[in-house]
Amino acid sequence: EDQEMVSTGTMSGLYNNLLTCLVRKHCKREGVDMPADGLPAEVADSLLLLGKLALKALLRNNTLLDFSQVERENLKWELLLKLGVVSMEASTSKLHPRKQLNFSHKTM
Repeated sequence: EDQEMVSTGTMSGLYNNLLTCLVRKHCKREGVDMPADGLPAEVADSLLLLGKLALKALLRNNTLLDFSQVERENLKWELLLKLGVVSMEASTSKLHPRKQLNFSHKTM
């Protein structure tokens, strides 16, 4: 979208650029003002909390967040779904089905 955006040459830079594009698109679609520097506070807070939960999950060798944990942490998962940062999945257990959030990471 942004012709001025230049690739940084790193995975972190590429991910940051992608995230910025997703947030800009979301802000435009929802009529939210995009700050000139940084991200809207609600988005930034949600992404930081997702990062914290995702790191804990990755340390357990897992890429899924249990929905009950997400609700306990007051993560704004609907916003993250709209941004496309996470996706909703159902667990594979037939005896104890539960909702889970799947997040992307660079080890995929």
